[in-house]
Amino acid sequence: MQTCRSVAILKRELRKRIREKLKLLQDDIVEVESKNIAEQLARWTRFQQARSVACYVSFSKEVDTKEILRLVFESNKRCFLPRVEESDHLTFYQADSLEQIYSWEPNRWGIREPPVTQPVLCLQREPLDMVIVPGLAFDRMGHRLGRGKGYYDRWIAQCKEKRANQPPLFVGVALSVSMVDSVPVDEGDQLMDTVLFPIAS
Repeated sequence: MQTCRSVAILKRELRKRIREKLKLLQDDIVEVESKNIAEQLARWTRFQQARSVACYVSFSKEVDTKEILRLVFESNKRCFLPRVEESDHLTFYQADSLEQIYSWEPNRWGIREPPVTQPVLCLQREPLDMVIVPGLAFDRMGHRLGRGKGYYDRWIAQCKEKRANQPPLFVGVALSVSMVDSVPVDEGDQLMDTVLFPIAS
């Protein structure tokens, strides 16, 4: 049985290994693999039926979400994007268009995020069908390794608690180098319902 300390060490080692692989990953591969994932989403019945989707604005060497966001808006779904608040937790705000998103000011990590003047997602009252989740590493069982801050794990746990009767589908998206045989996990780590990664067409 793994101790909390051994899990923390394994996570740290995996983060280092994946970051080194991502550094070597060429931008054109990121573009091709991101497009592949967007095409999988477009064909997926669960995505087609979703009326509201929470996503993220991609950063360097992540699955590029531009095409995913385009799909969301073109299919007239409601779109929500995260903002890291001063209290170090995530709040999701509504986004109205791609043009609006790319006009937003980047935060301290260089990631564009919604201003607090945008309508906020209320988990208790508003419908939310799908959440597209980034991560450094995933396995096929749905385990996820984030960047170590715990933002998404805390928000997902809160979302599951507040929407216990109708939780959204949590979908991890991963570049090929981010897929591993096994992700080390502890009790606070939240499981994805499914993980999308590049597949041969």
